[in-house]
Amino acid sequence: MHVLEADGWTEGFLDATPVGGQRRVHVDHQVALFRADGQYFVRERDLAMLWSYARALGVRKVLRKVRSRGSESTRNDAWLSVGRGRVHGPEGETAVLFVCPGGSRGAERLVLPETLVRTVDLGEPDQSTRATASHHVPHRAASIDRVLGDSAAPLRALAGWDPNEETSAVVDDATWDRIRALVAAPPAATFEAADPRPGESDVTERSGASTPGDRPRYHLFGYGQYAKTQAIPNLGEHLELAAVHELDPLQIGPVLASPPAEAITWDTSPVLRPDEAIRNAVVAGYHHTHATLAADLIEQGARHVVIEKPTASKEDQLDRLLAAMDHHREARVHVAFQRRYSPFNHLLRRDLGDGPISVASTVYEVPLPPRHWYRWPVVGNAVVSNGCHWIDHFLFLNDHRPVVDAGAKRLADQVVLWLELDGGATCTLSLRHAGSPRLGVRDLCTFWSGTTTAVIEDNSRYSVERGFRRGRTVTCHRYASHEAMYREIGRRIREDLPGDDRQALEASARTVLDLARRLDADL
Repeated sequence: MHVLEADGWTEGFLDATPVGGQRRVHVDHQVALFRADGQYFVRERDLAMLWSYARALGVRKVLRKVRSRGSESTRNDAWLSVGRGRVHGPEGETAVLFVCPGGSRGAERLVLPETLVRTVDLGEPDQSTRATASHHVPHRAASIDRVLGDSAAPLRALAGWDPNEETSAVVDDATWDRIRALVAAPPAATFEAADPRPGESDVTERSGASTPGDRPRYHLFGYGQYAKTQAIPNLGEHLELAAVHELDPLQIGPVLASPPAEAITWDTSPVLRPDEAIRNAVVAGYHHTHATLAADLIEQGARHVVIEKPTASKEDQLDRLLAAMDHHREARVHVAFQRRYSPFNHLLRRDLGDGPISVASTVYEVPLPPRHWYRWPVVGNAVVSNGCHWIDHFLFLNDHRPVVDAGAKRLADQVVLWLELDGGATCTLSLRHAGSPRLGVRDLCTFWSGTTTAVIEDNSRYSVERGFRRGRTVTCHRYASHEAMYREIGRRIREDLPGDDRQALEASARTVLDLARRLDADL
């Protein structure tokens, strides 16, 4: 598929895969109207920020993050666009108008919700003949509001919209009429024509063929920043990446080439294809897809499934995953809570002993863009998306003892959670988005037992005090636990070792979901 980037048309992109309630539109005429910003983290070029990160993480890790962010420039250049095209069906082609809430300023084909596609009466003069494919973008000083009139506000409100927001995307008749008139002949003073689009390409949702190597292979679901900078590099010590499932072709980038640029399979289906045989998989897509996709993999015969946090965002998802694990006991599930693999855990157990370990954690999370997917209701609240890390670590350190008390409270600028376990261990957790973003996510965790107190700062600095004496300070880089986790999980998969304990998996996930419900109730 051809996609219009800032410097012209680029070929080699895969087509998106339609799922329930979506239609593929072959674009004949597309007009970009508004920037669809606010969906993704887009970092401005800032030398002070790079220097801060380089000092904290090291130059190599920062360069990996910069390279990963740079590869997302086409995806980040998102626009709301409207246009005219064709939908192919059993009875042939049907002419349609469309609204694309967020995507490239120009594309050969789009996959859109049915509510944003409207069939056009072929009897109308301006639609009776298919025009040569054309794409337009606004002049910098153009007033799109003046061109669209009363339709400007409702269309602008859809910029960056996604069906997972659980809000309706209704385009009224008057706006469809305005779109029909606009795509018939864009005003020359308001829009400029892009270069002519190259000839049509074949619809391709899956490409490439992985080449078996000497090591076990795995399939990755979700090709986001975290997967690119953490999962793939560190799993690569023990495993070969066989295939990537990523629903957004712009996130993947151009991969169709002859011969293939990489010896792996690329696929835009967000779910398993019926004929896929997958032995090992890593699930790292949208949070609300984790448990369901993991269950599908197990039921289709996967041996090892790695689930990125959170394990589930709803109770029914967790129930289905547990049922799949119970029915297929040969499957091994590994939950990717990286703090279980912290190099400081053995110090905590040595210094605090075998008694109950209590903790008070203050966590700063960077502010979310206004339409970031973490905000989708289906994903769950801050407890599910962020707090699960620290909740799981507390339970892990106390061998997942039963919870006897729990609570959640929303304050003006933070969320406060608390837990008490059978045996006396307690946890308080403060989650906030207000504060300095100098180093991204920050946390300060204080652990205690008896007369000993240990402090872990930013997951990279450990110190301990016993009575009136201070112990030595131990440091590591902030991603040490991430790297250790994926390398250890990769080793377990390579050696076909057991996964996580089922009861511990359930205890952690249900505690997170219970606290999330309590927070939702505190409105």
